[in-house]
Amino acid sequence: MTETDKAWLAGLFDGEGCVWSRWPKRMNVITEIKMCHMGTIERVNSLFPGRVAKGHLSGWSIKPQWRWSLDTLGTQRFLTMIRPYLVTKRREAEIALELCNRKDGTCRFDILAAELKACR
Repeated sequence: MTETDKAWLAGLFDGEGCVWSRWPKRMNVITEIKMCHMGTIERVNSLFPGRVAKGHLSGWSIKPQWRWSLDTLGTQRFLTMIRPYLVTKRREAEIALELCNRKDGTCRFDILAAELKACR
């Protein structure tokens, strides 16, 4: 992947993406980009394969919404790759990466999950 592709993904994530955790139910971290333009979601998926699904209609539009998403491992790889280019969601990415790196059991998952939710 080129540096331009990484910067494009970061810009798209800054504007249309989100990262969230399913705490305390599953203790995992999800990254997703949602939008009505299927071609953009397909390009994202071609650059960094994840899961693509057709979402719900938004309340103000009749267009279908498309969602590209990643699980915890994919989130870790993706955010590490685009982190140098992030602007508005840099802090969210840092919190999410800390949550993804909770291997030794010392992670304050509940505190970080609450902080991540507050950033959104």
